[in-house]
Amino acid sequence: MSRSDLGWGSSPADQANPRSGLVIHYDSADQNLAGKDHSACLSYWRSTRDFHTGPERGWADIGYCVDTETEILTENGWRTFREIAAGDLVLTLDHTTGSSRWQPLTAVNVFPAVPRELVRMEGAGHSSLTTDRHRWPVERPSATGEPERAWATSATLRARDLITLSAPCQAPPTEPKWPDPLVERLARVCVLREPHTGVDHGDLLPEEITEHAPDGAPSHGFLSSLTGPQLDLFLRVVSDTGQEGPGTLVASGPAVAESLLFAAVLAGKAAVRHERGDGHRVSLLDRDRVSPEDVTRTREPHDGPVWCPTTPDGTWLARRRGTVYFTGNSFMACPHGYVIEGRGLYRTQAAQPGGNTSHYSCTLATGPKDPITPEQINAVRALRQWLMEPDTSIAGSVSGHRDFISTSCPGDKAYKLVQDGTFAEDPDDTEGDDDMPRHRRFEKDDAQALEPGDWASLAFDRRHDGDTGEFYSLVGVEETDGAYYDISVGVTLDGVTPGSEVQIRATEYESDGDGGWKIARNRPQHSPVHKGGQGHFTYSWKGNLAEGRRVRIRLVQFGDAQAQVISATTDVFYWPR
Repeated sequence: MSRSDLGWGSSPADQANPRSGLVIHYDSADQNLAGKDHSACLSYWRSTRDFHTGPERGWADIGYCVDTETEILTENGWRTFREIAAGDLVLTLDHTTGSSRWQPLTAVNVFPAVPRELVRMEGAGHSSLTTDRHRWPVERPSATGEPERAWATSATLRARDLITLSAPCQAPPTEPKWPDPLVERLARVCVLREPHTGVDHGDLLPEEITEHAPDGAPSHGFLSSLTGPQLDLFLRVVSDTGQEGPGTLVASGPAVAESLLFAAVLAGKAAVRHERGDGHRVSLLDRDRVSPEDVTRTREPHDGPVWCPTTPDGTWLARRRGTVYFTGNSFMACPHGYVIEGRGLYRTQAAQPGGNTSHYSCTLATGPKDPITPEQINAVRALRQWLMEPDTSIAGSVSGHRDFISTSCPGDKAYKLVQDGTFAEDPDDTEGDDDMPRHRRFEKDDAQALEPGDWASLAFDRRHDGDTGEFYSLVGVEETDGAYYDISVGVTLDGVTPGSEVQIRATEYESDGDGGWKIARNRPQHSPVHKGGQGHFTYSWKGNLAEGRRVRIRLVQFGDAQAQVISATTDVFYWPR
């Protein structure tokens, strides 16, 4: 659990690079935290921080943050931190595969304005202003000659690290929803409404154009529905129509420039948006990575607020001053198995004289008679293993406070575990139950009629536990406080007119206040085109369900006659709050 989770900013403690190992401490008085809820551990840690804050003691402030000029890409376009909330879909980087994907935002962390020193990186195609501990997913050279994926911070970026500017999207649409001529016409509209050309179609634009491009700016929903080849076609036609050379996209105004940049991101192309005296432009770059060697790095004081999002991948697509890039998001081991950050990485410690710059420190927050729980022991082991990773590379040794000065710390119980090597063992692979999703499965065997053009909620007949009935809501009936969820569904349809479209989506419902349910939010849909015979369609969605809401799967078909759902299966993984 980082300091940012507790709302604390960057540490005023001096920088250091401890490499010699980990030192165990305790509290001189019994705390009985093992017999209390985990919230008591957080209260204890906040009180400890209040006592120790300051340049001489300071268990203070760690942040993985950016300045407020930095924006994040949502499914509806670029947004500032004030315009987003948990549950919004944002573009992230799957650092294991190198591809991008849409994931729900799980938190927006904002830290108050206090004096800080930030790292500025400026260069062609890149502008960032971050805290030292801001994380970056990078690629770096390896001994095999193949680049390896790694993590770095603004303070530890290496000269040959490569920051990702763009990445191909996972699972883009494969079946065209719109004809290519429409895509080309919309691309030309983006340019031909440019004021300096003297051409303004205004209300003369065909209805099909204005439907998908209000005021000449293609909607984000329309662009998201294009296949990869159609996105390439769209960008190529914009470039050719603008006649300013390959890779230069002329935009008729700021809204169009936003659409063009969004299209470039979806196409997996690195791009920069900028304004010139004669209008707006988006430039496609000839590279998809940038190195710290290509930018100027400086440090500067900053007294404004900073912020960072939390996503499942730990990454997000950022924009600052028109440039776009993927970026990322000391210690206490509490009796419940959490490691809670103190001064944090690369900071002078304030706990063991003679070892504050050479060793990291970790307190168990226990007194002489307090038990040391198995979860606590495993948390120390996990912390040690994490600190031994390449970025920090500490030695694997574990010491006690009394190894540095004459003191009773860390207590006889903990010191025995130091001496017999218990803390130096590998951590268990198992995680707490709270981290493991729960699962339920629904099946459908009874046919369900689908009238053309009418959305219908999918009704399942039986559940994995043997219950039968009519099940519409997949998450939220029992999870009344809300939940994170991951739904995958497969549907077989019969009687759909060949060549017609089928749409499937997850929909969140809330109480209508009169004993019924109303639509609260429609999630993005999948829109395959049926080619003939029985239709087999799949759909998946991850979301953050608010308190009191429920999730259903809905579908619609646009054939000439009634069709039927003849079977369906869904697997649901969920994490109740």
